[in-house]
Amino acid sequence: MTRPPGSILYVDDDGEASRLLPEFLRRCGPVTTARTLAEARAADAPDLLVIDPTLPDGDGLALIQELRARQPWVQVFVICRVASAERMPRFIAAGANDVAFKPFDVGTLVSRATALLADAGAAQQEMTYRRQLEARVSRTARLARLGALSAFITGELHEPLATILASVGSLAETLDRGEPVDAARRLTTAHEVEQVRAAASVIGAFIERLDALARREEELSVDGDLSRVVAAAALLLGPRLRARGVCLAIPGGPGPRAPHAPMGLTQALMNVLANAVDAAEPGGAIAIRYVDGPNEVGIAVDDDGPGLGPERQGRALEPPLARCAGLGLLVVREVMGEQGGRFELVPRGSGGRGLTALLALPRPRATRRPTTVLAS
Repeated sequence: MTRPPGSILYVDDDGEASRLLPEFLRRCGPVTTARTLAEARAADAPDLLVIDPTLPDGDGLALIQELRARQPWVQVFVICRVASAERMPRFIAAGANDVAFKPFDVGTLVSRATALLADAGAAQQEMTYRRQLEARVSRTARLARLGALSAFITGELHEPLATILASVGSLAETLDRGEPVDAARRLTTAHEVEQVRAAASVIGAFIERLDALARREEELSVDGDLSRVVAAAALLLGPRLRARGVCLAIPGGPGPRAPHAPMGLTQALMNVLANAVDAAEPGGAIAIRYVDGPNEVGIAVDDDGPGLGPERQGRALEPPLARCAGLGLLVVREVMGEQGGRFELVPRGSGGRGLTALLALPRPRATRRPTTVLAS
């Protein structure tokens, strides 16, 4: 518990001064007196400490530090005999706000103490305001993180949920019509069921990933063929591609092998493809190709959209621009970093149109080749 505003703690074992000075100080505010540091420590923290450093149990430097740790706005007024003047530099270094040598004109004591108490009040108000401001900033930061998390979850679940809804809607139309199911329709239905299963797997894996992050765990890495990641992402983006009229070309056959977390890499590729689909004109084209270099392997996505332009290229993955170009780009960078890889956006041509998004993973050391140029 602290004393009322304007409180003063007077610490001095000088008999005559201890009787006279507190009476003057009481004109400024309530005064508590102490003859030793032990008595001073037992008192409530003041706004103004008036202290003589020639005390029987110490000079009071430690007391000043203790009081300011409790109430940083405490002002310190040091009064001492001229014989103890050599101690003053240490008190000034410790932050003494005023110094006087005995005997001094006690008529000035009230005005000096009043000024120090005013400084203490101003410092307290400033500190209170700063703490309130810091609390508001902290709350704003928490809300921003919550908003980013909500956008991240929304973005990650949007595609698989859209796939499920589109496939289930198509299946429902078939059942509602009650028409005989021919071989072609059976094949289409089987494909739609596979889309639903794949989308549900992605959602389940994403939920598991969130749970793993909460437990500080990571998705297990496998040394696998990247073509499976490409096939899964292309399957899940099917409804969005058809809705936009965008053509997606994927490479046939097996892809390069690399250690990777399958679901995390699939989600990263889905985000890149979704961003490319949004950037493409209706009837546009997107092509996926493999990158097989000496030290890296990966997946490249080429689109014929408007690109980023030279002024935005270097800042494409900064949060504001990444949100404009698709929040998923920030997610992709984080996912690739978690897997020891990298994410890069590269203009396709000098005309400014088109962009290549590269998801690169480190090649296992045992299979690295002695060249430094990536093949594309």
